[in-house]
Amino acid sequence: MKSILRVALLFFSFSLSANAQDEATLRTRIDSLAGEQLKQTDGIGFIVGIYVNGEKYYYSYGANDPGTRDRADTSTIFEIGPLSETFTAVTYARLTIDGKIGYDDPLQKYLPVDVPSPVYQKIICSPMKDAENPFGIGDERHHTFTPYVCVPDVSEKPQPILICYLATHTSGLPEYPQNLKTAKDKNDPFSRYSRQDLYDFLKNYSLLEPIGYDYRHSPLGISLLGHVLALHEKKSFEDVVTDNLLRPLGMTNTGIGVTENIKYKFINGYNPTGKSVPHWTYDVLAPSGAFHSSMGDMMRFLEANIGGKNELKNVLDYTHNPRVRLNDHKTGLQEIALGWKVSPLGIESSRITWQGGITGGFASYVGFVETSHSGVVILSNCSVPLQEFGQKILQVLNK
Repeated sequence: MKSILRVALLFFSFSLSANAQDEATLRTRIDSLAGEQLKQTDGIGFIVGIYVNGEKYYYSYGANDPGTRDRADTSTIFEIGPLSETFTAVTYARLTIDGKIGYDDPLQKYLPVDVPSPVYQKIICSPMKDAENPFGIGDERHHTFTPYVCVPDVSEKPQPILICYLATHTSGLPEYPQNLKTAKDKNDPFSRYSRQDLYDFLKNYSLLEPIGYDYRHSPLGISLLGHVLALHEKKSFEDVVTDNLLRPLGMTNTGIGVTENIKYKFINGYNPTGKSVPHWTYDVLAPSGAFHSSMGDMMRFLEANIGGKNELKNVLDYTHNPRVRLNDHKTGLQEIALGWKVSPLGIESSRITWQGGITGGFASYVGFVETSHSGVVILSNCSVPLQEFGQKILQVLNK
């Protein structure tokens, strides 16, 4: 692995820009940042896409596999993992704007009639009527306790989960369902978690606290959102996203199923130690992490979010609006939008709208500064975080 780094920094670049001097300066700065990132991936590569001033630039670094000089290009396929969440949120937003579903409809409206949505029901506890005669513990009658009875408070209606809570991670649902453990495979952790497993979880889960609109990141919630969108549209989840997002933007290399057309473009994934790991697959939890894509497609997505007019412009702008405000000093997160996170750029009052994540052998990042119409996409086939790298690139673009 170390030999890859000793070979030299492998990169190529091409762009649509006529301003060669500005592009050369940009490339030099990004090369420096990429060199630091390559030390963390031990030479396993990544591709960077830049959108600035209406121009696109692409830079590829490192190698796709140890001991080779093969490098990713704009058609190479990567797992994008939790970045899939953004596609789910955009699809939800479009169906909302088109009037096909209600933004704040109850989750129960879209579930099968025999599958209950979890609700919060206030519980009242009071001493038993004969509590003046306390119970003793064993033979030691001087150790006593007063028994209480807890029952639902019928004076208050149960608080239901709304689908907008799923989209903003404020539903109170856990990160993952407890019964995921029974279906989990260490090398492919979500592949065997089925629709029936999800329904079994819902039938046995109760919210212990009121839904207080507090942010709690829940891939389970996003997966449940995508699942009910598919039920409502009477299509597979992949088809719903394709119809509402991928096809309108011409993202032909993006999907869940691996067809013969893209199979040969799908590169291997590696963990941070350089070990090859299998691709992850998904069943009902697909909306939170199942998509794969190429740099060419992800740049179309980025440009649609910050570029000129397009069919989805109003929908994409709608997803950028913050829904939840945070004060997370540890992560720097300030706000949660639909499928996006919002953090300070570190330059004046500029803010980054971003999303990203990691699978077993891949990492992805999309971030942009809406006010300057600048953004970056990074796709890597090594599961080393990209958020800091992406933010530094955006700082370069906005200085």
